[in-house]
Amino acid sequence: MRKYLFCFGLGLMLFNACEEKDQASDLMVLSTHEVEINGSTENGIQFSASILLESGEAVVEQGFAYGLMAEPDFQDVVLKVPPTGKRQFKIVLEDALRSDTTYYVRSFVRTEKFLIYGNEVSFYSNGTAPPLIETIEPEMALWGDTIQITGQNFDRSGKQNTIWFGEFKSTKTWGSCDTLFAIVPDELNRKRSDISVKLYGKASENKKVFEIPSPIVTKVSHTNGQFPDTIIISGNHFSEKHGSVEFGGRASRSFTSGRDSLMFIVPFIGEEERVSVHLKQLDEKVLITDEFRYNEQKILGVSGLSIYVMDPITIYAQNIDFRRVDLMVDIDNVSYVNSQVWQDSLRIEPPYYGHEYVGAEFSMTCQIYNFISGEFQTIHQQTIPHR
Repeated sequence: MRKYLFCFGLGLMLFNACEEKDQASDLMVLSTHEVEINGSTENGIQFSASILLESGEAVVEQGFAYGLMAEPDFQDVVLKVPPTGKRQFKIVLEDALRSDTTYYVRSFVRTEKFLIYGNEVSFYSNGTAPPLIETIEPEMALWGDTIQITGQNFDRSGKQNTIWFGEFKSTKTWGSCDTLFAIVPDELNRKRSDISVKLYGKASENKKVFEIPSPIVTKVSHTNGQFPDTIIISGNHFSEKHGSVEFGGRASRSFTSGRDSLMFIVPFIGEEERVSVHLKQLDEKVLITDEFRYNEQKILGVSGLSIYVMDPITIYAQNIDFRRVDLMVDIDNVSYVNSQVWQDSLRIEPPYYGHEYVGAEFSMTCQIYNFISGEFQTIHQQTIPHR
């Protein structure tokens, strides 16, 4: 009777293990043992299995597949155990697990011809320990750089972890159960921030300090000029999004052509002045130069002491390149279009063309459009006799 029951049980195990879709061999029987839990899943988990009936084929791979659905396979999480030639094999699960969740486990053995699964067991998880950060490398990097985090209790696939730089989450992370990679987020607006890893509602308790390096200025293209000259700063660790140039206390438009090059446009001042120029980035203020000489920009006058009603007017200037600077000329509250422009002069059409009334003199106002502030600034006013 006992012999009959043994044969029946062995046949039943063969039936369960040998699935056609897995190309199972009827020459090997595999048994998945109950999961060993040390009181709580937070204290450690061990998978184990035994080969009950061997075949003549060599074992190529062996291990366990586990997941959230029944009959886990190679589409789920796979843990491989190096073959040792012994009937029993086991592995300690180091993966992070969800709380209040049932997991399913099957052992497997692969030979040169077949893939054999063992019976299925399940276990209830009350979660695992929170992520633990051991090191971050490098501890100092720029936006868009990749940092590496080593530690414990990370998600094996790297997809469930979220990595935070203070309150800013990295938009791209990947890795394994003990190593993660993350891109420094562009939104990070603090020089120093605490890095933390969050997984399944638990955050790492030990945080590591990450730092954005300070900008370094090594060279300035020139230290004199006027609106709207472009000044090039050479150095390192520049950021267009988080950096700005302060020109004598005035804001300037700046942009980067790379981390090692920053360009800014000199804002309009008009009068000759010596100013200091600073780069403000995050919570730092770095001196670019304390001796920038701003060249005086002014209108020198117009052609002739008096203007005939149909004469064109030529306006002359100092340090104003009309090819790059828009000058708005207003004569007796009528704006005129520049018909010709040169480096230091421009010509407008006859001032009273189409006017119903011609007085003894006309009043001319010249304004420059400051595209940094978005406003017109008056730089010259003059009364010119009409002849």
